[in-house]
Amino acid sequence: MGGGHVNPSAEPGSGTDVRAVCGTFEIELCAVLSDRCDYVGHSFIAIDGMAEDGTNTGEKVIVGFYPKTNQDFRSVFTEGSGRVISASGQVRNDSAYYKSGGSFYADKLWTIGFPEARNAHKLIFGRTASPGQNSL
Repeated sequence: MGGGHVNPSAEPGSGTDVRAVCGTFEIELCAVLSDRCDYVGHSFIAIDGMAEDGTNTGEKVIVGFYPKTNQDFRSVFTEGSGRVISASGQVRNDSAYYKSGGSFYADKLWTIGFPEARNAHKLIFGRTASPGQNSL
């Protein structure tokens, strides 16, 4: 996860620094499937870290959204069952998945500016602080 904000004490980009307005950041949407193709895979994001002053830290923030419990949803969510499971959610570090290869790994990369990166970091910050519900 690097030096980005997982559960920061200060919101990223909350400072005022003219340099931050000109910076660029990379954000990736990533997906990993298990070894069995019939299992729903996992998706997560990777974004360049943002310091409190809004500058790019040069490290990645890599997070995914999970149920708060470690329940294996694959055992209760089967094709055609019609069951929707909901549990308290949590944001977790997904750096172990990032660029890991495996049976299937896909990603889409965008270069974004400071305002978009700040919004993405604010969303990560807010979701980490108040995760809400996770459901399939």
